[in-house]
Amino acid sequence: MLLQLSEATSLLQKSHKIVVPYPNPKPDKNVAYKLAYARPAKINIVGSYAAKTMVKSEGVLTADMIVVMPKSIFQDKDFLNYRYFYKRAYYLACIAAGIQESARKEFKVSFEYLNGNSLHPILVIKNKTSKLKVSICPNPTNSNQKQINRI
Repeated sequence: MLLQLSEATSLLQKSHKIVVPYPNPKPDKNVAYKLAYARPAKINIVGSYAAKTMVKSEGVLTADMIVVMPKSIFQDKDFLNYRYFYKRAYYLACIAAGIQESARKEFKVSFEYLNGNSLHPILVIKNKTSKLKVSICPNPTNSNQKQINRI
């Protein structure tokens, strides 16, 4: 379902109490393009957990996941004016809404910035009963990578 940016943002805020982590400068409410959520093209577990090289410690154990955003949610000019970053943030907020809706009692859902970069928010899910943390990072499909590299 395609939604205007302002409509999509307010819908997530009202129905799930999730603020989309748009980077600065924030998108104009009257933009012409639309946002959508579609099932991820692929989900991969990456990093030290997947490679079985994670070091056990007393602290929190972290597993990293890559969620590949489907080609269908992108348009030709998404490399312009932060559009890719806005769509990426919205996609991540939709994932957060789904997780929060289905497992609110088990997990705490929050946003962080990958290496402190506000253009790259990630979704962090913490299990309330154990020391496990999952970081979810959305990425474009390989077919969109060439276009996104123009950014």
